[in-house]
Amino acid sequence: MTESLTAVLERQRTRGLLGPGETEAHRAHGHGFAAMVDACPDRALDLGSGGGVPGLVLAVDSWPNAELVLLDGSLRRCTYLELAVADLDVGDRVVVHWGRAEEAGHVDHLRGSQDAVVARSFGPPAVTAECAAPFLAPGGCLVVSEPPEGPAGRWDAGVLDLLGLAVEDSAQVDGAWFTRLRQGPACPLPYPRRAGLPARRPLF
Repeated sequence: MTESLTAVLERQRTRGLLGPGETEAHRAHGHGFAAMVDACPDRALDLGSGGGVPGLVLAVDSWPNAELVLLDGSLRRCTYLELAVADLDVGDRVVVHWGRAEEAGHVDHLRGSQDAVVARSFGPPAVTAECAAPFLAPGGCLVVSEPPEGPAGRWDAGVLDLLGLAVEDSAQVDGAWFTRLRQGPACPLPYPRRAGLPARRPLF
């Protein structure tokens, strides 16, 4: 029997995979990502999915026809994500990929394949941009959650251009800040750099 999203997220929260705050608050924050995307994408990827927010929220509440990849570098988190996908009975269109984003970005069937990438607390802007851009098809969008004070000064337009990205909009949705970036040409092949390097030597 398919479980409710609330029940699944509550179990993820008790496992310590969602961070502080009530389950419904996490779910509501997941809706903010969908609000920043113009239309339901055919294919989307949750970068550093963790406990499944926003990926599972988008799959169930917002994008019921989309194919989603939940990407995470932790085997433990991926194991629980696979259980959550099974409990929600969405395994026909939601897959869990265990691996570093820097390595997954060079996997043929993932690179340049996504209409949207979402990132919630994945890392600093430079790391998120370098790890996300390789997954995006030209014209696709990256939606990133921002700190409470907003996005001012966090994105370097000149360096983003090297990745084919450009900031398109920043907005508050139900009190939370989000930034949407648009992929122009495909991300150049050298990116992302090898595992750990985007964090050790950020582009900006």
